[in-house]
Amino acid sequence: ILVAILLYTNQMTSIARFLIKVFGGFTGF
Repeated sequence: ILVAILLYTNQMTSIARFLIKVFGGFTGF
């Protein structure tokens, strides 16, 4: 279960970084 949580959080952080990179490209950050 702990491994699943780590994989889930790692996936969410990677998705968050991707979204920040995409929205940052639109907003100019």
